[in-house]
Amino acid sequence: MVHLRLVNECPVERESFEPPSFDLGVQPQRPGELTEPVALAISDEGLKSAKGTAAAARLPLELWLVIAIDAERALTTATFETGVSGPALIAACEAEALAPRPTGLNPPLQRRLADYATALRIGHTKFAVPEAITSPVILEPAHTTAAGWARAAADAQLRVEQWVAFVAERTSPGRELWEAAAAEAGRHLSEWVLVQAARAARATSTRPQAPA
Repeated sequence: MVHLRLVNECPVERESFEPPSFDLGVQPQRPGELTEPVALAISDEGLKSAKGTAAAARLPLELWLVIAIDAERALTTATFETGVSGPALIAACEAEALAPRPTGLNPPLQRRLADYATALRIGHTKFAVPEAITSPVILEPAHTTAAGWARAAADAQLRVEQWVAFVAERTSPGRELWEAAAAEAGRHLSEWVLVQAARAARATSTRPQAPA
């Protein structure tokens, strides 16, 4: 039997490949999710407000609206399921979203979500919301998000387009930071909000009661 042997047994150095930072201008959505188009018919005043808020966050208008609308749905669901008040839950979410993030390398399977979260926190540095965008705005929520919207609309006895239009007029700024924190935790936004509600409820139930 002839034994072959490599002359050079030094390990071959392979060029390391790091994917580029997440570009919200190219991919204005969470990585790895299929989307469903949903038409948003919004008032001129509501559209103007949304454009201003998205521009301040340096995010694509459609992405900001998807996040903001789903945050409102998540708040409604979590307050109903846990009994935590809306203001208390909003305060808990704000605190968690602004808390210092863990340092160090992310696990490989979490890096794209971490890149996405970083992009949400810093915004697209050269992004400006086009003034030419008019109603209806075509949103691209993830399939599971769109299904959640459809369920919420059915519960309210509305068509999904009516429900989206109603909620879009009542959105609040800063919800992109909630989505960033959710992505960093490896959770969907609605799941992340429910976790904050559960923690708030648990903290309230374990708080020492004042003597009668």
